[in-house]
Amino acid sequence: MAKITKILIKNLFGISEFEADSKSIELLGGNGTGKTSVLDAIRLALTNRSSRDCIVKRGETEGEIIIETDSGLTITRKPRTNKTDYKSIKQNGKEVQSPEAFLSEIFSELQLNPVAFINMDSKEQNRIILDLIEYHWDLNTIKEWFGEIPQGVDYQKHILEVLQQIAAEDGFYFQQRKNINRDIRNKKAFIEEIMKELPENFNAAKWEAYDLQEIHSKIEKARQHNAQIEKAETLKANYDNKIRGFQSIKELEEQRLLKGLQEREGELKADIAKLQEMLNSAQKELNSLNDVCSDKKAVIEANYEKQVAQFNEECEALKLENQELWRIKVQSLNEKLKLRNTCYRKALEEIEKVINNILNSCLGRNTVSCRPAHNVCGDLIKILDIINKAKGEGICQ
Repeated sequence: MAKITKILIKNLFGISEFEADSKSIELLGGNGTGKTSVLDAIRLALTNRSSRDCIVKRGETEGEIIIETDSGLTITRKPRTNKTDYKSIKQNGKEVQSPEAFLSEIFSELQLNPVAFINMDSKEQNRIILDLIEYHWDLNTIKEWFGEIPQGVDYQKHILEVLQQIAAEDGFYFQQRKNINRDIRNKKAFIEEIMKELPENFNAAKWEAYDLQEIHSKIEKARQHNAQIEKAETLKANYDNKIRGFQSIKELEEQRLLKGLQEREGELKADIAKLQEMLNSAQKELNSLNDVCSDKKAVIEANYEKQVAQFNEECEALKLENQELWRIKVQSLNEKLKLRNTCYRKALEEIEKVINNILNSCLGRNTVSCRPAHNVCGDLIKILDIINKAKGEGICQ
């Protein structure tokens, strides 16, 4: 662990200037003399955090703290009131990348606040102390120590906690040792019971030299032979019962077969009856098809004749109606022609009168020119009116 070799504090908190070397020091003094300010300045240098609002000494614009260690680490911080704070973290003279993260790995808050550690419960204190103990290990290390990897252990914990779990009373090895000890006690008790049952003149050497494997083989063969005999006697005693059982099974199977065949026969007969009924109905319908065909053909023929007669009647009525219309139209045209001829005759008669008047008036004076021009024009206009009137009467009529 690195050791601080120099501390320099200027214009921080209530401190004007403070300097210390690598020797152990003791801060003494009454309230307000700066003991806590020294610790707060060191905390500021290591964590870049402070619980105070005013860091730079009142009346100053810049404070400074420098910490140097025997590992080549130099920490320099200069809090400022009128511009950005200055920071320089160097290791062996070179600036450190990600300095805050670098310092958090080296120092912890508890190093600067032991009272907080004292106020923690024992479980949390143990966890922090274990984190401070560095021991590189992995599962291969456990396997080298125990020849295997014990079960039921949380290997995510610290190595001391892992070893504690392995040695715990509810751990694998303790339970295994407990089971082995119990088996030893049971076997000792069993041996003692056997020793009690041995006769007084028991020759252990004789029985140790005895071929127990041969005797065991003979006993095993005898046991198998006896088992075969017992099986044969059992079969013989149960022969009649077995035969009767087989007979009962056969009868039951025959009854089930007969019942199934009868049920199927009934189903097939019912199906045949239905099919026969359908066949009879179809045959009956087939036999009546000729009569039905004749009846329907007669109906179709009657409808045809009725439609033809109706159509002929309609044609005849239309023919008579057309003849009547032609007759009326011809009669109307004849009447119009007669009326037009009458109008034309009247007009011609009036024209003839007008012309005669013109001739008579001209002949009476021996020359046409002697008649006033406006009279001649008037007569001509009169002739045209008569013609138009005749035409109009003819068209209107």
